Amino acid sequence: MPNIQMEQTKSGLTTLKINNYYIHSKYDPVQEAKRFVDNNFKEKYVTILFGYGLGYIEKAYREKLSSDKQNYILVFDPIKEKLIDNVDFGDSKVFNDTTNLEDYIWKNFKNEISKFVVVSTPNYDKLFPNEYIKLMKKIKDYQNNQIVDFATIIKLSLPWEENYSKNRFYMATDPSLEHLENRFTCPIVIASGGPSLNKQLPLLKKFRQKIILIASGSTARALVLNDIVPDFVVSIDPKIENLRHYNDVDFQNATLIYTPQNLYTVRGMFKNAFVFLPSYDESLYYYYINLLNKSYPLLGYGGSCANYAFVVAHYISNGPIAFIGQDLAYTDGQTHADGNKAKWNLTEDIIKQRGLFYVDGYMGEQVLTSKVFYSMKNSFESMNKQLAINAPVFNCTEGGLKIEGFNQISFKQFCENYCEDNITHTNIETNGENNKKQHHLLLEKMQQERKICKEIIILCNDGIRLLELSEGQIALSQNTLQKLNHIDEKLQKALKKVNLNKILEPIALRVQNLFDSDTEETDQQTFKRIVDQNRAFYKQIVVAVEKSLEFNTELIEMIELSLKEE
Repeated sequence: MPNIQMEQTKSGLTTLKINNYYIHSKYDPVQEAKRFVDNNFKEKYVTILFGYGLGYIEKAYREKLSSDKQNYILVFDPIKEKLIDNVDFGDSKVFNDTTNLEDYIWKNFKNEISKFVVVSTPNYDKLFPNEYIKLMKKIKDYQNNQIVDFATIIKLSLPWEENYSKNRFYMATDPSLEHLENRFTCPIVIASGGPSLNKQLPLLKKFRQKIILIASGSTARALVLNDIVPDFVVSIDPKIENLRHYNDVDFQNATLIYTPQNLYTVRGMFKNAFVFLPSYDESLYYYYINLLNKSYPLLGYGGSCANYAFVVAHYISNGPIAFIGQDLAYTDGQTHADGNKAKWNLTEDIIKQRGLFYVDGYMGEQVLTSKVFYSMKNSFESMNKQLAINAPVFNCTEGGLKIEGFNQISFKQFCENYCEDNITHTNIETNGENNKKQHHLLLEKMQQERKICKEIIILCNDGIRLLELSEGQIALSQNTLQKLNHIDEKLQKALKKVNLNKILEPIALRVQNLFDSDTEETDQQTFKRIVDQNRAFYKQIVVAVEKSLEFNTELIEMIELSLKEE
């Protein structure tokens, strides 16, 4: 329990003393706070101040900051509750729980390329070293996750858009996963493709009739090649390489559970399928309700098939859940289990090139992992805290890295404790909807979207022409501003009627990076930067929408061909 004392300073202000450490100056806390901020302020960073104290430093930061999110102050104070009687936090953003802080950052900065810096209020890092280290680690993990997420957005925007477009053909007749909500009470095993899966296969075969088996994406191939057919395959991977895991194996007796961004050709490999939507984009939910007249569950956390398989398992069952093959590490120098086409062996050169690193393992040993694997581990840990999971969850991988918060037991123990009775497996027929009617409705709506996309291109080209007329000026005329505002209003309305989020997402990220402001730029340079930024934004929207129109044309051809055959 910290010993908290208030003392009067020579300047007449109050200072704070905790366990005999002064947090603020004994003489003039305000002036000391200003000097502290001058020495520690970093332009275009989100500052996370460790320790609020009496608020002098936080206030000094706020006086120095602009309204731009790139300059922002958040505070983490492990003894916030102890200070409440003596401190008025006002509208300051002060947290005393790292999970709540992470949630706030995620909600408010997830679409920003933000840089974070953690700064400790004097002596707080000495008083609370464990909390300081935990905060530093949490912010580092968040930034690593953000790097992975943004790299994924930029790399996969086109495949995402193509799949979002062409999966509508299947979604028109595939049922929502809502049909399976809380359907089961039996034990569920989630099989992932880590190297440790190999040793679990004999036991999996033995208890196969006593569990619901969910395969995480590409793991399905390794299972089927070992004569183990999963009940469900959860797939979200948009990349064309995803097809190699499905195109030479028979999956007709398994049921696909997919999202709209999943590689659209994978759907054709399965007779039956269910659809859910990723929770990171609620606009998708309303778009698909209007497009297909169906409601879908918004599920998800993290970016991997295994992360989503966990949420799906929780959604469809109240029974105990076990993970196998969830190494998230290069166990024995291997990347995947046998039979997985993504498998390859590590070399020292690859370890250096990819920046692999060691972390605590399942058995207490040190194991080699990557930023992507570690990001998945963080997602599992956050999910486990935030999902209201009533059933027990076990990590039965018996290898790889340690996932905090998950009970660790052997797969043999899980099977013997929970897998007692044979269950009725579910070859659920999902093709009960009127294909012809649904495809006719979809065709009409896609033709309408085509017209809207062409309108968007016209609006952007009008904006480009107006901005080009301002070349050499130092300000836009009132008439030009009104015209641009009118264009932007119409553009925003049009964009809300179509689903172009994924193809437009990287545009904002690129434009933000390319036209970063300079603190010493002149008014004319600022004007030129803003004009160039907006012109680049319009031009890239045109390119993106033209590509989307190509996908729209191909979807219409798919529908028309299907209607001829029906």
